[in-house]
Amino acid sequence: MAYHFTILFPFVSMLLHSTLATGHTARSKALTFLLRGLLACKQASLSGRGRGIAIIYAEKRFRSQLKKAHRLLKNDKLATWETGAALFAHRTQDLQQVCVAVAWTALGAFRALEAWLIVEGRGIPFYSIFVHKDELKHRQTLVELTMWYALIAMRQPGQTLLVAVDRGFAKFDWVGASPLYPFMHLLLRLKRTTLLTWGTIRGPLQAWPL
Repeated sequence: MAYHFTILFPFVSMLLHSTLATGHTARSKALTFLLRGLLACKQASLSGRGRGIAIIYAEKRFRSQLKKAHRLLKNDKLATWETGAALFAHRTQDLQQVCVAVAWTALGAFRALEAWLIVEGRGIPFYSIFVHKDELKHRQTLVELTMWYALIAMRQPGQTLLVAVDRGFAKFDWVGASPLYPFMHLLLRLKRTTLLTWGTIRGPLQAWPL
């Protein structure tokens, strides 16, 4: 489904005006084109959003808008955290319990730790941290802790966050709620290779007759 520009533009403008970022019209337009590309192609990377824009717009307009969007994303003045927090607050304003998925994604020479808001079974990306793949080994735990505390800062009063992560995330040794974070519930993502034990039987999840 392609959402019309006139529907998304006021929404994007509202988000920018509610953050520390200036609500410049050109910036709002560029972000609106990116959002349309994301909704069309269901890929959060810049190239994926670009493909989505290409589906909707003619080639000439697509090229100019993609260049503007790329310059926008590289602009240090764009308050990415405030924008992500504003989107999170807007989509969860009536929710007491919020589901969030956090996972690493490979993007060329970089690795992105992305946070997705799960709404009605769909994932909406709202915040990410990028690290060069050669630095990941020494910085992974620090980056994961940074993401964890960013989610705590975005959490609205009275909300409980259910955060799904891979085993070993930030080297946490607990699952569920913790006395340190009673409003943050840690959930482990099950994979095909996750080992399950039942009595004396032990094997990967994919081998169990579920």
